[in-house]
Amino acid sequence: MEPNSKSVIDCTTYQLLQQSVDHKPQNLYAGPGDQFKDAGVATEFRNFERKDLIPRSPIKVAVVYPTTKVQKTVPLQKAIESYREQHLRKQKDAIDIKKFYVQVKDTGVGEQPLHPNGLVGALNRIYYIQDVLLKNRTLEQVDFDLPVVQNFDRIIIPSLESDIFFENEVGYDKPNLIFYECFTRELVAGMGTGPGIQKDIFQLSQELGRVLFNNDQAVTYGKTLQALFPERNINHADWHGVVYHPQPSGKQGDRAYFIEELCEAMGKHLNIFFDKVFSPYKKTM
Repeated sequence: MEPNSKSVIDCTTYQLLQQSVDHKPQNLYAGPGDQFKDAGVATEFRNFERKDLIPRSPIKVAVVYPTTKVQKTVPLQKAIESYREQHLRKQKDAIDIKKFYVQVKDTGVGEQPLHPNGLVGALNRIYYIQDVLLKNRTLEQVDFDLPVVQNFDRIIIPSLESDIFFENEVGYDKPNLIFYECFTRELVAGMGTGPGIQKDIFQLSQELGRVLFNNDQAVTYGKTLQALFPERNINHADWHGVVYHPQPSGKQGDRAYFIEELCEAMGKHLNIFFDKVFSPYKKTM
């Protein structure tokens, strides 16, 4: 199916758009922070007073998602719940989780960051939540609720920011994921892979950003796809499933799919993270 004849990119057909570069999601980095150093990204996590858990007492956990996008929150919720159930089977300690959602208006890296700024944006989302919790800044959106620090034993902030990564001149969407717990200061982070992007469409999004906002990272790849192919009803925040062919398993390659794949690839490190965060028998230093 041809895009609208008025499209800036007349040579791009919808059929070509679906010929996604086959970047099977795989974990690029996973661990307690090495990727920040490798990418030249400094970390500035805020200091919370440490709390030790009381054995055999329910653990009160606040999970603060620095986003309201369900494409991000749902797969992260599934991951956290699976580790909570796993801990229950091993330790028998009850874990009471309360969820909070906050929209972070400015991540400091623009709407369409390039690697390694996705990591920077994910970190900035965490810093924003921490600063509000510590009352170092005011929550800008009054209709959002946040936990009272002293009412919880653990506060986990799972933060995700995607960026575009180029490898051998081939670009693809890359999720950057960080789990951080405020009291223990434990963290785990990972960078995954996603569907390939078309260079001409990406260049158009940059040009639109420069012309409209004087910022070549102000217009996302997804919004450009949405404008070019209005007949496909593309969700600009979840364009991945349109360009990525369904998998042999039958799963659609939407945004949640790639986040789930990254969580699975981070499994060993997430096991260690949640074991330290949820276990009252192991004090972290």
